[in-house]
Amino acid sequence: MLRNTICMQGEAAARLFYDPHKFLRQGALPRRALKSFLGEGGVQTLDGETHYQRKMMFMSLMTPERIASLVSETSA
Repeated sequence: MLRNTICMQGEAAARLFYDPHKFLRQGALPRRALKSFLGEGGVQTLDGETHYQRKMMFMSLMTPERIASLVSETSA
C-alpha cells in the first residue's frame, strides 16, 4: 500500500520467511483481503501449532497418488 517493499528469493529467503519466530501471520493481511479472497480463519492467518496442524492436513493431500486421484475426479 505504497510502502517500501523488500523482495527476496531462493532457499535462504524461504527459510527466513517460514521461520515462525520471525514472522506472524495473524494480523498481517488487510481485513478486506480476508473478507474477499481468503476467508477468515484460513491457514494463511494461523500461527504456531494451529497453523502446523492445518498445514499438515493439507500437505497429506499432496502425494502423487492423491493429486492423480483429484485430477481424475475433476477432469471432464
